[in-house]
Amino acid sequence: MWKLAFCLFLSLWTTNTILGVSGCTLPADWDGVWHDSSDSTRDITFTRSSSSAVGWGVTVYSSTITSWTCVDEDTSNNLFLFQSNQEADVFGAPHDVYRCIKWGKLTDYSYSYLIYANIESNAQSKRVLVLPNTTVTDTSSGCTPSNGLPSAIETVVLVKKDYIANATQNCQSPLLGSYNYSFYDGSSTYCDGTSFWDVCSDRTQMVVNYTLCPTTQFYSSGGVAYCAYSTSVGSNYYVTVINADSTVDFSSSFRFTCYAVKSSGGLVYASDNKGVCLSNQDPQTKSATGTGTLTFSAYETCPFTSDSAPESSSSIGLIAGAVAGVLVIAVAVAVGIVLYKKHKARIKPNEHSDEEKVQPPGAYSCTLPADWDGDYHDSSDTTRDITFTRSSSNVVGWGLNVYSSTITTWTCVDDDTSINVLLFRSDQKPDVFGAPHNVYRCMKWEKLTDYSYSYLIYANIESNAQNKRVLVMPNTTVVDTSSGCNPSNGIPSAIETVVLIKKGYIANASQNCPSPLLGSFNYSFNDGSTTSCDGTSVWDVCSDRTQMIVNYTLCSTTQFYSNGGVAFCAFSTSVGSNYYVTVVNADSTVNFYGTFRFTCYAVKSSGGLVYASDNKGVCLPNQDPQTKSSTGTGTLTFSAFPFISDTTDTSNDNIGVIAGSVTGVFLLVAAVVAGILIYKKYQHN
Repeated sequence: MWKLAFCLFLSLWTTNTILGVSGCTLPADWDGVWHDSSDSTRDITFTRSSSSAVGWGVTVYSSTITSWTCVDEDTSNNLFLFQSNQEADVFGAPHDVYRCIKWGKLTDYSYSYLIYANIESNAQSKRVLVLPNTTVTDTSSGCTPSNGLPSAIETVVLVKKDYIANATQNCQSPLLGSYNYSFYDGSSTYCDGTSFWDVCSDRTQMVVNYTLCPTTQFYSSGGVAYCAYSTSVGSNYYVTVINADSTVDFSSSFRFTCYAVKSSGGLVYASDNKGVCLSNQDPQTKSATGTGTLTFSAYETCPFTSDSAPESSSSIGLIAGAVAGVLVIAVAVAVGIVLYKKHKARIKPNEHSDEEKVQPPGAYSCTLPADWDGDYHDSSDTTRDITFTRSSSNVVGWGLNVYSSTITTWTCVDDDTSINVLLFRSDQKPDVFGAPHNVYRCMKWEKLTDYSYSYLIYANIESNAQNKRVLVMPNTTVVDTSSGCNPSNGIPSAIETVVLIKKGYIANASQNCPSPLLGSFNYSFNDGSTTSCDGTSVWDVCSDRTQMIVNYTLCSTTQFYSNGGVAFCAFSTSVGSNYYVTVVNADSTVNFYGTFRFTCYAVKSSGGLVYASDNKGVCLPNQDPQTKSSTGTGTLTFSAFPFISDTTDTSNDNIGVIAGSVTGVFLLVAAVVAGILIYKKYQHN
């Protein structure tokens, strides 16, 4: 039997090795969060180190696919073959789902791709390949759809999050102008005669005047979108635009819209579709997943709207002469600057510009820990997970409002590797009484496990930043770790420790819970007005000392914001007679409004009972075990079923037995040693 199993393993290993289905290397910047026009339910997250993607959700038969791993590539043809991390159940047989993409780079912050697969009717009519999990698939077999390749109409656009404005393209010529437009949603017409749609002031941007007509376009509350990609097929153009709103909710507002466009009889016609264009999308017909059709009549078209506008011979001569003159002047200026710099360097070789003088050594660069890449759970942010992009030392998350401005992303600008300090600066500049300011977040970090870290934020509590620890400075002030990591009110205590856990590795980041909680308990819970669970409850930290398990069958009151009633201890510390314990909810997902990832408990033992108060996220500096915190759910009182401590009490009789046994063993050992010494002496003589 073992020979058969070994042969089967060897056969599968050899097949995979020969075929090369062993992984692939994603482009260098495919890391972190991206907007993807094929997924209208969420942004996607790449983790380049593991060649994985979270997103591209699809239901295959009755199974839900949510994440993928790249398993093969063809670098000569820019092909990647992704395999689903979840198996699909097809009439009782496990199947793998594949997504082959043919990609191309558009800008430094955007890409386009086509999905090389047939449309699968049992996968929400999306382009995927579904095969039994015993079938070995590579780019040769997995990227050749039997029904032919998709046309450019179905092109998907990928834009790096927070770089929308950097990913723009010129809009196509039929749309270059300032227009009056009418909009038809399939039953009613709006905006006719009182509207303004501008693609002339900025040829990469569509701006709709909602004051004249408030009907929403391209799913945007702000009325601004950028052209990100366009192509022509036959007489039609297909244009993907990206909503410039700072956030979208993926229910009524979305990031991408694709327009089918044509020009006819002095008018321009367009139909929209959420996300990508449909293969049969017609400019004058409302699509099933779009909002309607548009008819544009131009107030004016932009000058030189085509790529090669005709010019008269005299105009061409004037332009050529002007260009030649400008080039001669530019060359002369460049030569003069070079000669001046050489002369200045000989006279004052150590002189630097004012800009160079204000840059302190070591500022404006840092290196994040090697595994700080991709998504992490962070106990200081109860609104979302955070995303590190190590290549750019960037973080998406840690959101807060400073005065009236919203901060959503940060970049590490300085570090002190000798004491594990990182200084992050906000990418957004808050307006403080009319003056732009920078916001800084200094972190003193430590590694807990291979998948978790802890850190303290070295900053004062800022009342105008939601009472969070940040440093707010005018943007003319140069800040490094020396000046930005020394809060005037002193550093925070260990009570406020923040915990950081790699997404997907919660169980690997567990720690032993502290001794007051090691046991199986009956507990009561008080939410500030009502007591529940008293006398009919079990809270178990005995079966597994890294894990809290609450029996919701006995008492259904939710603990640590968990639907499943299981959490892992991730960090604990003691300050005075109290313990402070951060636990992480083991639920597969949380929604950040009813369920959350982290809870911090203040705990103490007194009079044979254990008391604890909870707080969402991190512990508060003044959190008391017997008082409900303002951002917690309540207080707990535990009585042990039995209590297990690090040192178990023993009766006097048992102590006597143990002492006598130890003494007897000691005398026996001494007698054996003495006998050996006497024997060796006798043997020597």
